[in-house]
Amino acid sequence: EWEGYESDPFVVEMKTMVNEHFQKIADEKGITIQEASKASTQRWAMVLTMMVAFFATLPWFFAGSWWSLIVTPQLAWVVTANYWHDCLHFSMSTNWKINAALP
Repeated sequence: EWEGYESDPFVVEMKTMVNEHFQKIADEKGITIQEASKASTQRWAMVLTMMVAFFATLPWFFAGSWWSLIVTPQLAWVVTANYWHDCLHFSMSTNWKINAALP
């Protein structure tokens, strides 16, 4: 069923578009195309900030504060959906072991 997949016009066009997109970023930043397709320092900072915010709400959550019953689950979802999704696509780090270990 997968024969001819690599030569399918849609696949060829998509790969070309993706490569052109990330090559432009790589050229602008002076980095490799692989580095351009991974999470930037700003992205890592955003994910880590959301993780800190989530963990900071846990004491109030376990103490039963009403506001944390709303905020903590939302932060848990946003954090998990963000970094886990990217890690499962191996797009957070250039090191596959980091992507595999995080989820």
